[in-house]
Amino acid sequence: MATPDAAEIQYQRSHIQDDRSKNIVISHIICIIIAIIAVALRLASRRLCKAAILADDFVCFAALIFAIGEVTGGWMCVHYGGGKHAILLKNPETFAKWVITTEIFYNAAITTIKLSILLLYRRLFPLPQLKIILWSVGCFVISCWLTITLLTIFQCHPIRAAWDLSVKGQCLRLNVAYIVLGTCNTITDMVALCLPMPLIWRLHTDKSRKMQLIGVFSLGALTCAVSLYRIPKMAQLSLSDAPWSDVDAAVWGVVEVNLAILSACLPTFPALLNWRSVHRRNTPPGGADPKSWGSASYPALIPDERRSGFRSGSGYAHKDALKMEDRSEGTKGAERATVWIERRGPSDEEV
Repeated sequence: MATPDAAEIQYQRSHIQDDRSKNIVISHIICIIIAIIAVALRLASRRLCKAAILADDFVCFAALIFAIGEVTGGWMCVHYGGGKHAILLKNPETFAKWVITTEIFYNAAITTIKLSILLLYRRLFPLPQLKIILWSVGCFVISCWLTITLLTIFQCHPIRAAWDLSVKGQCLRLNVAYIVLGTCNTITDMVALCLPMPLIWRLHTDKSRKMQLIGVFSLGALTCAVSLYRIPKMAQLSLSDAPWSDVDAAVWGVVEVNLAILSACLPTFPALLNWRSVHRRNTPPGGADPKSWGSASYPALIPDERRSGFRSGSGYAHKDALKMEDRSEGTKGAERATVWIERRGPSDEEV
């Protein structure tokens, strides 16, 4: 923060009735509720389908925790004067600390949700070539996170000068850094959006099914749009009137994070509609442990691909005619399955 000059003080006094705190509170409440419901449905779909909770689910849950931290920080900023002009701040030092904390939570949340999406792609499409791309994008995302987090923490020398106006020090103007890193953030969003599209289109299934899957994954474009829209809002930040100028960036930051969480969870929702059939396919004969049966190896996102014989581990998709005949012998643990697989095209491994 910085001390406003005489002209800025005069402007703030003439607009002393301005109040945008309700915008922050209401937007934060709506967004975090949507994110919590999305993650809850994601975990419910995994449980209903008897699928193991995997790395992408855990990282998505971590992103939700960071999102809750960001929302809590936004509410605390409102409590200490956020949404109003700086001359109305009763405790500028505490307000500035919460602004920095909220920014750290935002960076952590947007990073972990991207990592969750990349881990989801690795699980759905374990292709060697794609794995290299995913690792490269993941390392770039983590590098951006470390850069902006360190800049946020060490933006002033000494560090205390970032929130204590009585301490003389030198501080960076983070507007340019936020714009550059915000642009990198948008680029990684677009890369994450485009990565699965060619793979989905190569699935050996009907065109309507492909369009449904592409439609689900394409909802991530909303996150890209919000991320792009937020960049100029970051350029409008004013250190001398941060409680007022930071409102748009704070609101759209929360929208971006929680919309990204929703987009990351959407691919798991179709399993909720077909959970009975997926549940039966993932239930091993004789009541054996579903993990040993391999339910964790097949994502709930595309249950039909297990039956259609889509080989994620190969460089191409092919179609299998898979017929299953369930026979019950009337005693517990005596259920058996007979499977015939007719392969089309060369194959070097069993599905």
